Amino acid sequence: MSNAHHIRFERNLFTQMAATGLDLVSGTHDDLIIGNVFTDIGGSGISIGKFVADENTEYHTPYNPTDKNEICTNDTISNNFIDHVTTEIQGACGIAAGYPAQLTIEHNEVSRTNFTGISVGYGWTSAVNAMTNNKTNRNNIHHVATILAGADGINTQSNQGPASEIQYNYLHDFGRSTWADYDVQGLSLDEGTDGLTMAHNLMLNTPGILSAGSVGANVILADNGARPSGADETQATAGIEPAYADIKDLTVPVPTF
Repeated sequence: MSNAHHIRFERNLFTQMAATGLDLVSGTHDDLIIGNVFTDIGGSGISIGKFVADENTEYHTPYNPTDKNEICTNDTISNNFIDHVTTEIQGACGIAAGYPAQLTIEHNEVSRTNFTGISVGYGWTSAVNAMTNNKTNRNNIHHVATILAGADGINTQSNQGPASEIQYNYLHDFGRSTWADYDVQGLSLDEGTDGLTMAHNLMLNTPGILSAGSVGANVILADNGARPSGADETQATAGIEPAYADIKDLTVPVPTF
């Protein structure tokens, strides 16, 4: 989907697909992806925003188009069940965001991915780019990073712009796989990450708590880990909300190829 706005995807089943389940490529705004199931998918469950300007652009070059209408802006990904994706493209993610602005990722459950659960940003650069005010809050992420190294529950790359945040997420029950030759983390601020507030994230039975390498000025509170402030409330409220809890009981049809 490109250049589309005010579209609502609700209570759909995306399954038995070879690549990405739903891709908001560029120029979208004010769209809502809510209460859907993504399962048995070869690539990412959901992808949003451009990762490079075009196929001829070197991928470390920050995406910051002159025409701001190209940027995926003010879209919401909420209350989706994303399970058993990345089955063919192992380096894909449950939710993969390139360079969006004012994106809200909240109350999703992401599980059984071969790589990272949720990733926001690309390019490994501290330069100003299209991103700003992106919020990744109150998601339930578990049993991810089942094959590849360098995977995380939630990962960020590059300058996130002002007022971006990762808060009140519940990450649990995953570890470094037998094949991984270096670390896996609960949360990772990868190279160039800047402009981000990270707080109140609960992590139980994860291989690491937080990795923050070559990053800029972020607000990282000390209460990310096994018992952050409000841990019981985070555990109880992260993930799919009651109004959409029934989507996890959906029967996936047997493929008839």
